[in-house]
Amino acid sequence: MSRINTLHRIKTIKESACILPFYSAEELPMYSKIPKYNAYTEKCSGEYIKYFTNCCETAVLGLMCCMMYDPYKKEYTTDHLSDPLPELIEFFHMYKVPVESSSMEMLINWNKVVSNKHKSGVMYLSENNEVATGLINALYLITALTMPNADRSTLTEFRNKLDMGHGMTAEFMNQITAYTESVLKTISNNPNLYIRIHDMHRLCRSDGQPDVMCSLYITYEYNSIRTTVCILLYTGHS
Repeated sequence: MSRINTLHRIKTIKESACILPFYSAEELPMYSKIPKYNAYTEKCSGEYIKYFTNCCETAVLGLMCCMMYDPYKKEYTTDHLSDPLPELIEFFHMYKVPVESSSMEMLINWNKVVSNKHKSGVMYLSENNEVATGLINALYLITALTMPNADRSTLTEFRNKLDMGHGMTAEFMNQITAYTESVLKTISNNPNLYIRIHDMHRLCRSDGQPDVMCSLYITYEYNSIRTTVCILLYTGHS
């Protein structure tokens, strides 16, 4: 009984000090091979040869879990969003309480949310599945999920500059950083955050199109506690 009580106290201390849904990096969503999802038939492919590695999908899932997390209630919510995608609401209602590891079912259901958003400007590598890695493409996806009717002219401008070979000048990088922070503060349940973006480079993705590869650091503050999470966005992997 004493050991159980001690473990309970440790768990309580961890929970009270945790302002993000993950206690450690080991609890972040891990990429895996998952089936493609067809939005028109509402079915997943049964052919293993058509499975893909969901690197960018899990990176965005980890980020969205942080954004949707209520550190007071210790659960996910989309109530703070003004006009989120219904699929996003349904997903975080289904997975309301953070888990120590993401199940295959959870990853497959998440792919149903993030696939087939090409009409919102999201680029994919295969049949509207397998989100192409890169900060700009990730921002297209994040805004498509959280504010589907919002103006994306700034993102379009960034993408056009990259397509035309625009260099990563200090001014351009500052514009991207400011926009990214603005989006994340808008969609985060806890708006007390700031970001740093390291190693920003214009590089081609796996589909040959240019994007911004980088390390995105997000620092949250809540009840005088500060925690930082890092999202890596690099060619071929996230």
